[in-house]
Amino acid sequence: MPQGPLTIETLPGPQPNSATLRLHGPLLVNNLFRLRDTLQSSDAPLLVIDLADVPYMDSGGLGVLINGYVSRQNRGRRIAFIAPSPSVKALMKMTRVDSVLPIFDSVDQVKVASA
Repeated sequence: MPQGPLTIETLPGPQPNSATLRLHGPLLVNNLFRLRDTLQSSDAPLLVIDLADVPYMDSGGLGVLINGYVSRQNRGRRIAFIAPSPSVKALMKMTRVDSVLPIFDSVDQVKVASA
């Protein structure tokens, strides 16, 4: 598979003082470090990660999402993942992280779950 760039677009989140990170491109071991650093440095009480434009990810990409979840939980911060593409959703299901990570179809579902 081609190893294209990963871009991260920062947008307002669904709640005050929250943020959304919209990812564009594959999430791979060779391009995940900026995302890792962004996840670790964000102080937003709720961080939403939009995976709709991530066509695929490898185990390194999945690892950074899991580590981001654990790190934020340990700091009393929440994270939610929305709209994973079909291949990303399949990887999450196959590895069973879909039973651990808070994954939603839309930002509206995150709003309801956070209320």
